[in-house]
Amino acid sequence: MPKKGENIYKRKDGRWEGRYIKSRSSTGKIVYGYVYAKTYREVKAKLRATTILHSVKAQPTIASVTNPHSFSTVAVNWFESIKLKIKESTQNKYLNMLTNYILPLCGEQILEGITYDYIESCCNMLLISGGKKGTGLSTKTVTDVLSIIRSILKFAIRKGMYVPCDGSTIQIKHTVKPMRVLSKAEQERLCEHLLSQPESCNIGVLVCLFTGLRVGEICALRWEDISFLEQTIYVRHTLQRVQDKSGNGAKTKIIMSTPKSSCSIRTIPIPEELSIILAAYKKSSHGYLL
Repeated sequence: MPKKGENIYKRKDGRWEGRYIKSRSSTGKIVYGYVYAKTYREVKAKLRATTILHSVKAQPTIASVTNPHSFSTVAVNWFESIKLKIKESTQNKYLNMLTNYILPLCGEQILEGITYDYIESCCNMLLISGGKKGTGLSTKTVTDVLSIIRSILKFAIRKGMYVPCDGSTIQIKHTVKPMRVLSKAEQERLCEHLLSQPESCNIGVLVCLFTGLRVGEICALRWEDISFLEQTIYVRHTLQRVQDKSGNGAKTKIIMSTPKSSCSIRTIPIPEELSIILAAYKKSSHGYLL
């Protein structure tokens, strides 16, 4: 049974589920969103963080809802100031980081309490016991979290607020995992298998193997981007599946955008053997390669 006034329940699988009003349909029907955690306390923190982030869509400022000098207030105002300047995929990434890791951990902390030791202890906690399973987050994820915290604190400083530490001197120790590289014989075996079944997925793997394109770039590749005369591929788009926060019922949607950075818009030479394979696979001069 949920506690009075709270939409928090314990599921049959042992997890806790929190429900919040995400949006309303054109007919006024409530569309609910959900958060999950291993404990009641964790899901309550996540629910509070999510509610704060969604409340900003309904009102320009949340100063009346929470302490104007709390980290959560500054975080939401920071996000509002940058969201129109970043890609939708980046917006989703930041929102997920804020909702799942940052605000549940330090959302209620006042800016005056954001010290070097406090930020470091938050990072260590995420490394040791963060994540849905409580087994700790990767150093890459915690580094991304720290980067967002730094941006929020620097935003507060620019707004004239006092912050003891902006997090710029804190570093996350990275452990580099050894990379497994296919041998020449393994590459040949892989190519033989892919060519024996020249379907879309296998052609995509071949393009990746010969060119090093990212998955999203391969999915966005069109026949018009390939010059068989010059044996080149012109990379100008990337395709991504992102969370759909429009409230229309769909969980995700596909978006087409420019690559990760301006340097990623590039022309790549392709070897003759791949050019021959693509020419044989080609069924149209227009449309998507896959």
